[in-house]
Amino acid sequence: MGEEKRLFEQLTALMPEGWEAQAKALGALQRAREIKMPEDLLRLILLYLTEGKSFGGTSAILRMEGEWQLSKKAIWSRIGNSAEWLRWLCEHLCRRQGILVEKPAWLLGDARLIAKKMWKWEEEYFRFIEEKLEPTNNPAELTIRQTVLDRIVTQGSRSIHGNEWHERFWTVLTTCGLQNISVMEYLKERLAVSFGFDLSSNYINLAG
Repeated sequence: MGEEKRLFEQLTALMPEGWEAQAKALGALQRAREIKMPEDLLRLILLYLTEGKSFGGTSAILRMEGEWQLSKKAIWSRIGNSAEWLRWLCEHLCRRQGILVEKPAWLLGDARLIAKKMWKWEEEYFRFIEEKLEPTNNPAELTIRQTVLDRIVTQGSRSIHGNEWHERFWTVLTTCGLQNISVMEYLKERLAVSFGFDLSSNYINLAG
């Protein structure tokens, strides 16, 4: 812990003049709960970035270490409010090295709105990866996808009876697939029930 503190002090010594005041001026520090100083806010941001965790994961780490009691929403809010402050820090650190930095185009117009949505809904967009959920909320569309592809490739049927056959066949095929039932076994059972076939025999007399 002492080594981490020493390294953090070395980092803050490199910060441009007035960086603490800019945290308040640019809206990064809006509340005095838990995170009261610019140094604390910077530590929180570095923890989130270096650990590679979600907001919820970062919150869990903080609770385990007994550092701050922050919910994932509180962490998201504080880091989100720090965007302009972080940009100001990066810009002035680059200027110190003789590098001129202009506000990127993606921070303007529609791209800026998309970036804000990605930031706001980060966990929701990628929740299906961590919790092994379906990456879409439209299972019905996925269910008929194969049918649509078949229609595109084969151009479908040109008759009413053909359309009815396709509807019934793909319904059976999809339903059996969803229920892990063999299509052939299902058809054999349906035929046996309809026409009185003896399934114990390998030979079916279609002539009755």
